[in-house]
Amino acid sequence: MGIPQYLAMTDGEIAACARLPPRLARMGCHFSDDGLVGLPQALPRGVLLVVDDRVSMAAQDPEYILDQLAEALEKLSCTGLLLDFQQKENAPQRELVRLLARELTIPLAAPPAYAAEGCRLFLPPVAADQTIEEALSPWAGKKIWLDTAPAAVRLALTKQGCTRTPLPRMAASGKFKDPGLCCRYSIEPTPNGGFQFTLYRDRCCIEAILEQAAAFGAELAVGLSQEWET
Repeated sequence: MGIPQYLAMTDGEIAACARLPPRLARMGCHFSDDGLVGLPQALPRGVLLVVDDRVSMAAQDPEYILDQLAEALEKLSCTGLLLDFQQKENAPQRELVRLLARELTIPLAAPPAYAAEGCRLFLPPVAADQTIEEALSPWAGKKIWLDTAPAAVRLALTKQGCTRTPLPRMAASGKFKDPGLCCRYSIEPTPNGGFQFTLYRDRCCIEAILEQAAAFGAELAVGLSQEWET
């Protein structure tokens, strides 16, 4: 059985959705001059709350942010807290993660650059030309939450070697499937006598990744609803 996948949505997407996903992550909470803004007032039970750093933390009081989050997490009966920090490592944010990991009783995850003792690791998507074992084995023994944003890459093979180019989300056009990489791919000749391989993952490929991920310490996955909605 695969690990559960939570689908992340904004308040606007939640309000417009006729049927919410069974596992919901709520986006929209971030730092301001005075603690956090965008904390929800009401949510279904069991939601994963996401805090981002579109605005970097600076001189805000970490104890106040802890109080804000502790109150919201209890009031909303959230199942966990994801710190989706994507800015360069920030000392106040790192100290905040340490405080939250020490004081909160709810599962907490952050990227490796920020993760403190007792904190789950939030890892980036597995590259389309990488196996789940290659991606997760360096973190053996850790509890992992996995980003499942669509992954695609182009490999250009010539006499001079291989050039690798990451790509945005791909349309489903691959004729072939690689069970080991859990990806689809296409092959095209190039004018210089080489070949171009385009690898990508669709929903079925991600489901295969989720089936394998638990064996390498993954507890759950998170993806954007807009990227995986049917």
